[in-house]
Amino acid sequence: MARYDVIPLRTVSHPYINYCYIVFEPVNRTALLIDPSWELQTILGELDALNAALKGILLTHSHYDHVNLAPALAEIYGHAAYICQRWKSKITGSVAST
Repeated sequence: MARYDVIPLRTVSHPYINYCYIVFEPVNRTALLIDPSWELQTILGELDALNAALKGILLTHSHYDHVNLAPALAEIYGHAAYICQRWKSKITGSVAST
């Protein structure tokens, strides 16, 4: 059975504080990113430090403070960002629904 580590990343855009999460599988060094926000270099730095291959971006809902980096990260890594159909119509950019 696979073991996953969940790494919370605190990101800030004053006055807002958010958390995004990296779900990391250490044997294959693969990762999913959940709700990327505010600090692109923080997220890229953590993925690099883990030597993680990002396999996808998951969005829990459409608030800007949870999705603002999804299009940029999708372009960098060549993966779509995924969100449920209910929320997809609320955002713009490169986001697919499940």
